[in-house]
Amino acid sequence: MNNSLNDTADIFKALGDPSRLKIIKLILLKGNNLCVGMIANKLEISQPAISQHLKILKNVGLVEAERMGFHMHYKIKKDSLSNYGIDITRLLNTIDIKYKQDENCENKYDNDKCDDLNK
Repeated sequence: MNNSLNDTADIFKALGDPSRLKIIKLILLKGNNLCVGMIANKLEISQPAISQHLKILKNVGLVEAERMGFHMHYKIKKDSLSNYGIDITRLLNTIDIKYKQDENCENKYDNDKCDDLNK
């Protein structure tokens, strides 16, 4: 097997988990810049679980991270799937997710709200 085939298989394995699809869609819906605490809060999944999912998504090149203070903020690498003929935005439009609406740290410069979510 060549690397390209393995890379393709890894991408589809990463997309094969419903939680990861929810994470990707939430990041896109909320401006492509979310911290782990906000994602965990919105999807009502533990922060360690979110971190593990993001690690997998990052390893296959679907997301990238940027450190802002004490927090890592994640965004989708939209062009990462275009090599495979997949429009990630179009794909995710078919997924309906529900998430909590009470907390908000979408703005990467709003560290106080992210700190509150990460306690």
